[in-house]
Amino acid sequence: MTINWHSIWQDLLDDHLPLLSGKEVDKGNREFSRQVRLDYYVEVKRNRSKDKSAPLYFLKKYNVMEFKGPNEQLTVKQFRYYSGRALVVEGMEARVSRIGKVALTIMTSKPPRAVLDHDDFKFVELSPWLHRSNWIPGLDIHIFVISKTKSAEASEGMAYLQALEGNPRHRRATWTLLMRQNLQNTAALNRIIIKIDKEVGMSLADEFRKEGKVEGKVEGKIEGKVEGELTRGRRILSNFLALIPASLRDHYSEQLINAQTTEELDRLEAEIFQLSSQSA
Repeated sequence: MTINWHSIWQDLLDDHLPLLSGKEVDKGNREFSRQVRLDYYVEVKRNRSKDKSAPLYFLKKYNVMEFKGPNEQLTVKQFRYYSGRALVVEGMEARVSRIGKVALTIMTSKPPRAVLDHDDFKFVELSPWLHRSNWIPGLDIHIFVISKTKSAEASEGMAYLQALEGNPRHRRATWTLLMRQNLQNTAALNRIIIKIDKEVGMSLADEFRKEGKVEGKVEGKIEGKVEGELTRGRRILSNFLALIPASLRDHYSEQLINAQTTEELDRLEAEIFQLSSQSA
């Protein structure tokens, strides 16, 4: 089961980058430029940060952003490649010099130790989750490690990044911690959480249907496998119960326990997602 983290990141930046950076920004560009493909590109209108607690306070006038998902490891080769793409952006529109005005930010789920410990890149740890490289004079390079923020005191902006915790063992605990805090953006955080878990749930439903088509006609062959998948499906969907009205949780908990077919799980999935969205 995979989650489209790339799209989730882009949606988050489209909607919340001013809060994440504390700066006034122009609308970002996905897959920017005919000359070079970037995960995200954004220009800052006013470079002074209005909020020093904003997790991306370090953005500059011109910003290249790259994302690595929870199952991806940033390598030395990729780091050099991303740096080269940022230098291409620095050289564009040569009538106005961009030297010293470009920043590369690489968002990762886990620490890229081979990159951070590389002597040539001259990384300095600014916080447990933020590292800055002095490798290329005039080009700010930051690596932001999402998994290292899970125990950090949440600001309104930081909470959005903490909601993207990629490790499934930690994700639910992180989300629960965020929802217990007195944050103003709880509804928006709920929508992000629902989108991530819904992609997992929908992938699970697709897996049920695929298995049914391939093996369902062979009597007895799939019975144990389907029961295991039903158990896993119940567990995943039960995670949503904290996000629906309290008066309905017992009812849907019982419904999940008693579900015996993938069709029943599909129906419950749709109802729970709808209730979660209404509560967000």
